[in-house]
Amino acid sequence: SFGAGVTINSVTCPGSTVSENSLAVSITITDGAGAGLRNVTVTNPEGGTATDTLLSAFQVRLEAPTVNVGGVTPAQGRRKATLSAVVSGTEFQAGAEVSFGADIAVSVSAVNSTSIGVTLSIQDTALTGARDVTVTNPDGQSFTRAGAFTVQKAAPDLVSLGTTVGNEQQTLAVTLNGDDFDCLGMPGTVPTVSVGAGVTINSVTCPGSTVSEN
Repeated sequence: SFGAGVTINSVTCPGSTVSENSLAVSITITDGAGAGLRNVTVTNPEGGTATDTLLSAFQVRLEAPTVNVGGVTPAQGRRKATLSAVVSGTEFQAGAEVSFGADIAVSVSAVNSTSIGVTLSIQDTALTGARDVTVTNPDGQSFTRAGAFTVQKAAPDLVSLGTTVGNEQQTLAVTLNGDDFDCLGMPGTVPTVSVGAGVTINSVTCPGSTVSEN
């Protein structure tokens, strides 16, 4: 018995070999059972004095608060980047796990009831666009905030120039070599290039019959 408002669904002796040291009990706590500590009583089948009570052994709480994810700061990150972020919300528990979806590795650094500090490693293969963020508490509760984080294209990585010297009053073509130049974005758009004062950029193109980001 767990007292008023707690229904005993079943009592079994677990294991392939019956043990006298444990009981598996399925219970249902009814709505309005009332919060507080309960005594738990076990009575053997013969009844009478074959009974024992463990005082204040079980606690009934009001309806459990549910975990919630409010958002992520910052709310975006680029492919190939490693960044720190904070997931905000309520009812986070120590040991909570966080997911940002495929190809984003998440390392949890700190947890309190309203925030989780994480380090994100966004892989080059991560799909760009909105991502759902899920927090799962150790007690099994979870919450998913749809579209809470956005994966952006990687930042350009300029490695070298095909031509490194130019004369005053000269017009010349220069090839920039690197990776993740955004030549596959909006039609008609290309990255902008700056060389500093006194040098005019006449045009920027992505060369090749097949557009390259390299």
